[in-house]
Amino acid sequence: MRFPISRLAVAAVGVLVVMSCDNPPAGPKFGNGISGGPTGTSPVTPPNPGAPDTNRPFVRIDTPATTGQLFNVGDSILVVTRIIDDRALTRLDLVGIKYTGSASLGTLTSSIRYTPITAPASGTSFRAALTDTTIRRYLRPALPLDTTIDSLVIIAVATDA
Repeated sequence: MRFPISRLAVAAVGVLVVMSCDNPPAGPKFGNGISGGPTGTSPVTPPNPGAPDTNRPFVRIDTPATTGQLFNVGDSILVVTRIIDDRALTRLDLVGIKYTGSASLGTLTSSIRYTPITAPASGTSFRAALTDTTIRRYLRPALPLDTTIDSLVIIAVATDA
């Protein structure tokens, strides 16, 4: 009799632990959550159009996964990024870089493994006052014959108006 009751008690404690983790994070959210504003409950006041833009845009690379994802050498890589700004977005630059050597030994070098891409294309621009968008672009190898197997760092830099 003692063992089934102890198993039931362990299962109940497990359920309580999972339910306690179901609460939202205690820290502040990006943009203070849905309602925003300085207190987190008041409405968001729009920025003064004449004031300087002091907020940096926010960039998140959704695809490819950050760790452990393998690619065939010489293949193109689909990069999906999400960029957000409070006023207007201007440009997104993507590049794939390979680092070799060691920074502590002073032999660290970087080389462009995948050609840089700018979104939107040269000569065009995002629509006026675009503040949130998802960009999907393929990074193509700079040298398709490069068969060096090494790590890859994808850098996404967003520029706001």
